[in-house]
Amino acid sequence: MPHYRAKEDHREMQPMSDCYEALAYQLTHSFSIPRKKITPSATLDDVGLDSLGVVELFLSLQEIWGIPLDEGQVTPSLTIAQTATLIEKQLTAARGDTAP
Repeated sequence: MPHYRAKEDHREMQPMSDCYEALAYQLTHSFSIPRKKITPSATLDDVGLDSLGVVELFLSLQEIWGIPLDEGQVTPSLTIAQTATLIEKQLTAARGDTAP
């Protein structure tokens, strides 16, 4: 069953991607970030990651998924949702799927 999170206006619910949930799990368990701070619109900086923390995050995600991720595309100013989307694109490219 998909996880649901309220959109910013709290009137409509939208499913969160598996990648988003995996990212949130990693931030919570490996970086001790409280789950309530992890929202789609929060930036990596908002949750307490500086540039070095972002690199550490991507290195851990590369290890988990076994695919290369370009740390150069990620900065502390990206939102959690933007970061999840970037990872999803990398996963799609690594699998050779065609993106819509």
